[in-house]
Amino acid sequence: MTVQIGSSAARATSIDPCCVNEARFVSMDSVLYLRFEDGLERAVHWADLPFARRLGIAPVAASVGLGKESVTLVDQTGVEMDVSAESLRAALDEEYRARLLSADDDERRIVGARLRTVRESLGLSQLEVSRRSGIAQESLSRIEMGRRDPRLGTLRRLARGMGLSLDQLMERLSVAP
Repeated sequence: MTVQIGSSAARATSIDPCCVNEARFVSMDSVLYLRFEDGLERAVHWADLPFARRLGIAPVAASVGLGKESVTLVDQTGVEMDVSAESLRAALDEEYRARLLSADDDERRIVGARLRTVRESLGLSQLEVSRRSGIAQESLSRIEMGRRDPRLGTLRRLARGMGLSLDQLMERLSVAP
């Protein structure tokens, strides 16, 4: 269960919602208490965090990590693990998580459009790149439409299919159209 302790409204535009000002862990209750730079405060049972089980740690203490960009958790044997403040914020703040997902969608569309621009500038059709790369034309279409994130291996294959190295493709994708 997550408990809201304070307001989620940022007080100034220079405040980073991903910076943690305070972190503590109450082992008796297995509750992680966090206060972010923008004033948002949350208390959450460790087991309720979506990634807690995967991390395989049973914390007994928590503190603010280096640069306020993480939380350092310590288990009973003294093993330390850093968890990004951004991951914690996204798990505890639905509005913030929605903004991240929206930004991901925007980036995916931009990369897809740039990939299409590179392909077209080389005078290649989707079908040609599909045949040369071994990537299904439907998959290439989804990537170019921003509906699918390409993996690194997929980008390598697409680069080869366009007669480019991965470095050349990445350079062309990084340049705004």
